[in-house]
Amino acid sequence: MGIDVRVAGPLPPPGALIVANHLGFLDIIVLASVMDTVFLAKSEVAAWPGIGRLTARAGTLFIRRSDFRDVRRVKARIEATLREQRRVTYFPEGTSTDGRSVLPFRSGLLQAAIDGAQPVHTASLYFSSADAADTTFCWWGDQQLWGALYRVCGVRRITARLHFEEPDWRGVPRKPLARALREVVARRVTGLREECAASLSRTGPRGRRTAGQTEPPQAHA
Repeated sequence: MGIDVRVAGPLPPPGALIVANHLGFLDIIVLASVMDTVFLAKSEVAAWPGIGRLTARAGTLFIRRSDFRDVRRVKARIEATLREQRRVTYFPEGTSTDGRSVLPFRSGLLQAAIDGAQPVHTASLYFSSADAADTTFCWWGDQQLWGALYRVCGVRRITARLHFEEPDWRGVPRKPLARALREVVARRVTGLREECAASLSRTGPRGRRTAGQTEPPQAHA
């Protein structure tokens, strides 16, 4: 898709549970481009034409969030997957947003890592382009999927900033842990937004570098 992925922070090790803020379908593409991981998705995704079959074949775990019994089932699946030294990534906000804020993190599935003494890492995501507003890359509310896809495909140059961190969470119960992880991600997303704004201020129209400016180092995935 021609997305320039800029990664910072240590890559989560195999067996880590990774929590990330959720902006839309690009999140999964970017995260999957830099590491091998199993994703968690709401059960409705499995019924989406084409996309549902692809996500299922990729090993995605599907969950019925409103069914407490299913939450317990998925928690057990996550524990087993982590014990197999495979990464699991999910979005504890429970929904995607317009990126202006990070919603509270749901804590239930964090227990899978706590019970198995597995590492928990955060992944903070932010998308930008000199050709479009940052909300262009978000899919939230009552927006239709195909409209969001069409909007994103109309942007030629997209930069994805992805920052990994491992907060010191040992011995912290799941609810305080969820709050702490959310604070880490919210603070980092704010930093990425400011970093992007500073970068764009040094460029001319449509991302052209202004006089006297040099091209910053880039990482690609």
